[in-house]
Amino acid sequence: MRSIFPTCRQITVAGCIALTQLCPTAVLARETAPHLEKCTVWSFNDDRFVTINNCTEPVTIQFMLMSNQNIVYRDVKPGEVFDTGLGSKDFKNSGWLFTTCPVGYSPSVEFLLKNKDVILPSKYECVKK
Repeated sequence: MRSIFPTCRQITVAGCIALTQLCPTAVLARETAPHLEKCTVWSFNDDRFVTINNCTEPVTIQFMLMSNQNIVYRDVKPGEVFDTGLGSKDFKNSGWLFTTCPVGYSPSVEFLLKNKDVILPSKYECVKK
């Protein structure tokens, strides 16, 4: 059976570029995994903002206060605590962002404040490094 889709030899270079932009996974397959935010419950413990990795696998957590955009990140083993190094006074007049991916993966968007519209509502996935 003959394919109804043309090959790149049958169309122009510009057409091939357009096809790769319409369907990039067909050309550049990237290994992805869902984010693991479900493994993190954030809270203050002795006035330190922390979370525990409740997953059965190690995760990489990235965290930042929106006010200063300093990124704290670390690989966290199952059951291990991730300490932001921040207390309740540091959160005055500031929101915060975080991502959680399996170790060896990073968020599908760069961990920057400009991407908060994707990160805050957890609309990212994790991409193999």
